[in-house]
Order: sequence, then structure tokens, then C-alpha cells
Amino acid sequence: MLALFDLGEEAGELKEAPFGANMAFRKEIVAKHGGFRTDLGPCPGSEIRNEDTEFGRRLMRSGERLRYEPSAIVHHPVPENRLKGEYFLAFWFAHGRASIRKGGKRSDIAGIPRHLFDHFEDWKPTAGQNDQMVADAKGERNMLDDGGRNQ
Repeated sequence: MLALFDLGEEAGELKEAPFGANMAFRKEIVAKHGGFRTDLGPCPGSEIRNEDTEFGRRLMRSGERLRYEPSAIVHHPVPENRLKGEYFLAFWFAHGRASIRKGGKRSDIAGIPRHLFDHFEDWKPTAGQNDQMVADAKGERNMLDDGGRNQ
């Protein structure tokens, strides 16, 4: 996978967990939160990569603040095999395995596998999207109230 975590030219607090080849954490923070999960990191014969993002999410959930610094640039060579379809298939297969490992075995919610709910916490509508959803819901309710006569 060709990782690119570019949030533009403005430094500031992160609202999403970082990923990629260039990040730094203070030693005390790593020790406090247990470090990177080695079962989610690279190892021979596997393309699993998710230890950086999982660690960032864990920090953010615990209330730690992470910052984005656009001047911290890394030039990372991309091996030729990472530009081929076989690599992408292997990467996404490993990504799925990492997602399952990250969540561990958990009970279902009303018969629905719990992992299907994992990304809901990352989705937060903007004020405009929220206003539109409320307006849409009110419009649907009004349409139901008048029996659909004013469509």
C-alpha cells in the first residue's frame, strides 16, 4: 500500500489517528500506553500493517492529544513489488486480518457481528451534515403524517 498521510500545510491537533512512515511519540507516552501491538506490525511473510494506527487511536481514546506537523517530511522509497496487483491483494487480505486481530473475539450485538460497528465511532457528521440529516428526517416524518399526498 502506498501510505500518504497529508493533511495540508497547517500544523495542528489531529482529529484522526495517523498512519504511515513518519511519526514520533514521547517515550513516556509509549510506556504509559503499552507500546505498539507487535501482532499488528510487519513480519516476514505477512503484509499486516496496523500497529501505528491502532496505537494512535488508543492514545486518542485515552485523551492524549496528537499533533500534525507538515514540515516533518520523510522520503520513503517504494519497492517495485508494491506497485503490482498481487501486492495490493495481499495487503488488503492482511488488512482484514489485522482488523479482526485488533478487535479480538467479542460477542455479537443483537445478532450482528460486533466488528461491523467498529468504524461508527470514527464517523462524526459535520454541523452541516447533521442539520441536513435532521431536515431530511423531518421531511420524511411530514410526508408520512400527510399520507404522502404532498410529495
